[in-house]
Amino acid sequence: MTTFEEGIFPKNGELYVGAYDQAIVVGSTGIVDHSFDGGIPWIVDHTRTLLPDARVLIITLHSVVDLFGYAWFEGGQFRRGRAGSANDGIFFEKGDLLSIEQKVMEFDPEAVGEEFVMELCRPFLGCRLDEFSAWDLHMEHFSKAW
Repeated sequence: MTTFEEGIFPKNGELYVGAYDQAIVVGSTGIVDHSFDGGIPWIVDHTRTLLPDARVLIITLHSVVDLFGYAWFEGGQFRRGRAGSANDGIFFEKGDLLSIEQKVMEFDPEAVGEEFVMELCRPFLGCRLDEFSAWDLHMEHFSKAW
């Protein structure tokens, strides 16, 4: 067992799974690596099988290189995704703007990618990621046995 705070910073080959209110939180670099190419990651297919009407939000943030990314799925279907970094600019953008994105842009036309990621967590966690107060949420930690 570990915490949410550790689980959202997985290393290669690690998987973290936890639950908070009505959300399931999964930490895995493998999921993120295949989320910003327009395809449907395996976790979305599995989620749709178990919970057909579930929404899935896949996010990534890395402050050192100002990397951000988000991919939103509903009912197993891709709805919206965007990713970029300071060095590369926006390298993935697909789908119509979500209403949450529109609200962020109306409030702050200069908002950057990290701001969108923080706000998109609101429907899943009940608040923005940077306002989340359950960093000690228990998560199960799995790692590959080589």
